[in-house]
Amino acid sequence: MPLVAKKPFETVYELKDEYKVPSFEEFMKTYESDDKIINSYEDEFNSQVVQGSQYGPGKSDFPYLYRKAKRELGFGTYERPTCKISCDSDYFYSWKNYTGAIIYAINGKFKWINEFGEACGRRGQSFYVVVKCTEGWPTDAPETGVVHARLIDKALGINIRDSNHKGTVCCTGFAYLPNDSTRSEALSFNSKPLNAENQIPLGGETNGYRRASEWEEALVRHCWEEYKSKSSSCSFTEAFRVSEKINDKLKN
Repeated sequence: MPLVAKKPFETVYELKDEYKVPSFEEFMKTYESDDKIINSYEDEFNSQVVQGSQYGPGKSDFPYLYRKAKRELGFGTYERPTCKISCDSDYFYSWKNYTGAIIYAINGKFKWINEFGEACGRRGQSFYVVVKCTEGWPTDAPETGVVHARLIDKALGINIRDSNHKGTVCCTGFAYLPNDSTRSEALSFNSKPLNAENQIPLGGETNGYRRASEWEEALVRHCWEEYKSKSSSCSFTEAFRVSEKINDKLKN
């Protein structure tokens, strides 16, 4: 019996209201409260490709954020941006616990004037490093958020636990815990409020993990070594460059 070719057909279904894509305005109403959302509709509106390769937890596209900060600060593709340790940072003693943050932007700006906190009245810009000794602070694991939230509050006078300020400080959080025998190394790269929550500007979105991405981790290690060396000579006010190796990884 010969095969009969049947005419192809298509079925058209009408989407009900509950399956319609929300408008940008509707989306933004719930964006801040949804920790699982990684990409912003604004990326699509601006036709910006911001996802790139993802090698681990932390910020979804740290290389994009890094390049954007460099451009805003006036650094060229092959130039290495300048980092600076806040003069409000505490001096380093190997047996004490510390918490720290590398700040990239405040309220979406890569250059700012600190309006509150210990740094009040001073200018700041991307790759601003602040480290504080936590001896005597309320006992709490750094990754749960209390320690890092207090750090930002002390240094910048911004309460990131307040819903009005959530996500306004774009940064990476870390800690130094030499007396914690459960860790394989003293440096910890976990922070729920600084690494696991979306922050502005674009590039500050996160995958929802408390641990920093591999790029952020490399930058933290670099800044931590600089912090230790400068602490011994009391030279926090001296700026230093991002390492060539890190810059080469992130510049393209």
